[in-house]
Amino acid sequence: MVSLAISKVTRALGKALDEKAVETVSKWKFQPATKNGQPVAAKIAVEVAFHLY
Repeated sequence: MVSLAISKVTRALGKALDEKAVETVSKWKFQPATKNGQPVAAKIAVEVAFHLY
């Protein structure tokens, strides 16, 4: 499992929510992308939904 390097927030919701989204996603672990059985660098988009009550 590998960590995710956050490069940017594509649709900002405000500084506090953006920071929480980055903080949360940074803690996730991902199975690396592979090519011919070897790990390779890959870019992904992760959508984070907030429910404010």
